[in-house]
Amino acid sequence: MARNDGKPDLAPHAWTIVGSGLFWAWVDSLFMGSLFPEGSLLSIFVLLAVSLLGALAGLVLWAVSKRIRRILLSPKLFLLAGVAGCLSCLVLGVSAYCGWAFMLACGVALGAFYLLFSVVNWGVAYCLHRGESAVACIAASFALAVVVDLLIVAIDPVARSVFLAVVPLASFAVRRKVRIPNYDELSAEFPLSDDEGRKATSGTRSIGERLFRMFGITPVALGSLLLMMLCFGYMQYIMSSGAISAQLGNWHVPAVIVMQVARGAAALLLLGVAACAPKRTDLVFKAGLLVAVAGFLTMPFFSMAQLAWLSGAMVMAGYTFFDTLIWVLVVRACCTRACDPVSVILAMRQVANGIGISCGMIFGMVLPGCFPKEMSFHPDAIVAGYAATIAAMLVVGSREVWLLFEASAKRAVSQGDERDLEPTQLRLKSLGEKWGLTPREQEVFAYVAAGRSQPWISETLCIAEGTAKTHIRHIYQKAGVSSKQALIDQVFQDESSERA
Repeated sequence: MARNDGKPDLAPHAWTIVGSGLFWAWVDSLFMGSLFPEGSLLSIFVLLAVSLLGALAGLVLWAVSKRIRRILLSPKLFLLAGVAGCLSCLVLGVSAYCGWAFMLACGVALGAFYLLFSVVNWGVAYCLHRGESAVACIAASFALAVVVDLLIVAIDPVARSVFLAVVPLASFAVRRKVRIPNYDELSAEFPLSDDEGRKATSGTRSIGERLFRMFGITPVALGSLLLMMLCFGYMQYIMSSGAISAQLGNWHVPAVIVMQVARGAAALLLLGVAACAPKRTDLVFKAGLLVAVAGFLTMPFFSMAQLAWLSGAMVMAGYTFFDTLIWVLVVRACCTRACDPVSVILAMRQVANGIGISCGMIFGMVLPGCFPKEMSFHPDAIVAGYAATIAAMLVVGSREVWLLFEASAKRAVSQGDERDLEPTQLRLKSLGEKWGLTPREQEVFAYVAAGRSQPWISETLCIAEGTAKTHIRHIYQKAGVSSKQALIDQVFQDESSERA
């Protein structure tokens, strides 16, 4: 929803910001190892296990039919997920000090269950906001999470598990205030279902084109995003393994606070740009990726100077930009291409994120052993820095990624208040309703009537050319014409008839 001046209105998003912010604070607690003693390897194991188990569950649900995926939006099951998140904190907190493997496994399973349901539910809530306002909503939720994270760092370690156990229940209570539709209502909101998308590309054998249809970006762009996530997973291992905390000693807690403040500052910067200059958010994302690269590349030098926390602060800030970018791409892929949000969220956010973080942590464990121990220049960090540089260059240079921003803006205009539409747009909308065009066909029809070519439409709407061709063919059939010129003539003929 937007105000008359074109800037996003944050008021309708208040409950989404609070509920998802509490959830991200719970996720951050896993990354910070708040439930375990400082430097405990259990925190690494729990994060790795929760990430892998969540990714596996997301992959299974993504691969099955939508009849099974619909359970993810069930309020009753989300209540069970909230209880699972609560119990996971208590169980993990106890197992951290008792060393009971069975309780540790139960805590991991409960945490993965809560993670899966929360990612999908709050992701759908982001998708429903659409347009530029989603950037502000996501950034505000991350900023709120940082505030909760600082409270967690400040309290007694023993009390953290109790405090964190309340967070999932509070998030569920807020979830009841947010109007998240069920699966059938969601299909009406985003009318291009998986089945229709498969029919549109049924004659296409290219894996790349199928991935483009599902995610709105090419496999190269998707791979670059995954590579960047892998680098963040490596950094997560370095921060959780105790290497930085051992270097800092008594300065560990202040350094954690500095890194969280950097994360909060990045979120507030995004929020300010999204509220004041929404068309410039892509520049902030690109700059944020460069900040992350700088953090990776300076880590070997800062480690030698006992300033590893400064690299951590830069990476944390960059991760905030990157994580927000991933969510914005999910939202805009769903909004511009009208595909199933649950399926996209499971694949792009749950599966890709879990695999990237997990593989990055595994590389963090393996990479140092690949180099001689007498080397004091942290060659593993240099490798991670180069990988982050390559990933950032691919993301920043990916035309497909940033086209989603342009396509989203155009779609937002096409879905604006009818009183602000030009007479031609109103006529096209009327003709589309008369011919029984679907929402996606209506959008393609507007571009065809304006004389745009099929490749231009495909690129602008971030859809495969085969999909655009299918939509155009259906439009011709419903309009009773056989060519673009005949369709344009039909539009102007109807206009002349109306004037007469």
